[in-house]
Amino acid sequence: IIGGNDIYTTMLLLLKASQHLMPLAKSAARTDSGAFMKNRASANFEYFVVLAGVVLAIVTEFKSGSPSLWYVLWAALPYGIYALAAMKAGTGATVGGGLLILGIDMLIRVQVAFSPGSSTDSIALLIMPFWQIVVIMPMGFLLGWLVEKMINRFTNQQTSRG
Repeated sequence: IIGGNDIYTTMLLLLKASQHLMPLAKSAARTDSGAFMKNRASANFEYFVVLAGVVLAIVTEFKSGSPSLWYVLWAALPYGIYALAAMKAGTGATVGGGLLILGIDMLIRVQVAFSPGSSTDSIALLIMPFWQIVVIMPMGFLLGWLVEKMINRFTNQQTSRG
């Protein structure tokens, strides 16, 4: 149903959409004191990550010869867990987790679809959701949280000096 060019086109559209959302995520509502807070921009970024991940899973599955609803649900599971975790996380963690989970997912899918190294490379698509949940997403949340803390510390130092 969907050819090889369609997954490439979908990924390009997702990247183009992310270029429009990145300024929103970057400026994800800084208050006058420089502290980050959850707002509409970070919520929109969260929705974008979930939607892009689910669309990516569906398109990749339809590209295969025999689409399976169970695989789509398995591939979308990390994005559902991300949405739940991002509800409680701060802006930095939400952005960090989203960028890492979606970025690595896109990277693996592009590599498997367009330049597989061997016939067993597609196994990565089966085990990727597990690694996204257990390693990649927590690492992204942690890195995003650390970056947020560093930015807050830097802005607080600048505010106290000025």
